[in-house]
Amino acid sequence: MLTTPEQHPIASWSQFLGNATNNVAEYRGLLAALQYALDHRHRRLRVHTDSELLARQINGRYQVKNPGLRALYDEAQRLIAQLETFSITHVPREQNAEADRLANAALEAARRSGE
Repeated sequence: MLTTPEQHPIASWSQFLGNATNNVAEYRGLLAALQYALDHRHRRLRVHTDSELLARQINGRYQVKNPGLRALYDEAQRLIAQLETFSITHVPREQNAEADRLANAALEAARRSGE
């Protein structure tokens, strides 16, 4: 979900990714947010994620050793480079309830479409 600095919603989305790891899902969510921000001329972005791995890889604290994540990481860095400012911070899952709600909505929609 994208919000203003005052926490007013700008946009939210969810998508079923099929068979993917949670790390791939986190990267795809980041890529969607980055692309949305760029498409709508939001040049400053602050991301809060419950994925410690994602935050630390994007911030350069962890190496990206998984080849499947490397392409997603590279794409994220390409998009981040187009922003004026960018930050990403790890937050505990308990403080990120909206992300869980969106993930569950995507799973439920996929389940219903498969019935």
